[in-house]
Amino acid sequence: MDQKTLTNMFDQQAQHYDQQWQKMRPINDTLYLFLNQILNELPDDAHILCVGAGTGNEIINLAALNDSWRFTIVEPSAGMNQVCQANLQMQGILERCRFHQDYLNSFDDTAQFNAATSFLVSHFMTDTTIRREYFSNIAMRLLPKGILVSTDLSADTQAENYPQLLRFWFAVMSGSLSSEQELEKFKQAYRQGLAIIPPVKLAELIETCGFESPLHFYQAGMINGFYACKAA
Repeated sequence: MDQKTLTNMFDQQAQHYDQQWQKMRPINDTLYLFLNQILNELPDDAHILCVGAGTGNEIINLAALNDSWRFTIVEPSAGMNQVCQANLQMQGILERCRFHQDYLNSFDDTAQFNAATSFLVSHFMTDTTIRREYFSNIAMRLLPKGILVSTDLSADTQAENYPQLLRFWFAVMSGSLSSEQELEKFKQAYRQGLAIIPPVKLAELIETCGFESPLHFYQAGMINGFYACKAA
């Protein structure tokens, strides 16, 4: 999916995004439970890079874990940024955050980060070279032994039971979609607009981009999560 189409899609969804996906919140709640465990030993002065942070839920979660942590949000969607800033302001944590409204490859700040999050971002990169550059750009911005926590849609699309998995996943998603037409758009995106690869291949890809061997710590349906430290 090209960047302009992707940005426009999230601009259109931003105002109602959290409400639309409320029924799938338990998936995020479980992810955040693990995320907190992974990052709970970061220092009090930690600076965390959040790429594609959407409406800011992961930041609200992490900000509650340590009231000294700072966050840099890289998010190309103006609509998502607007909602995110309003949510962070409501939680009283906006002053701990700064924003870069564009894609990561245009972020030329020299700051280095203790950790980075990338939730449901890289599967939109159907060009493997661009996907590798994305993870390499994150690694480049991390301090030594900095931690990446990443989730993506991932599955073996050649597996015999993949159609069954897809039907199950769409059934789960259907409770958050307003019509059969909207569901059909998602099905089309899964067929043509997303880079869905097996979890083992995704882990290998991340490792080749400047990270130690990732740990596959999380799975909920087709969402798979990995964390890895920056390689020495």
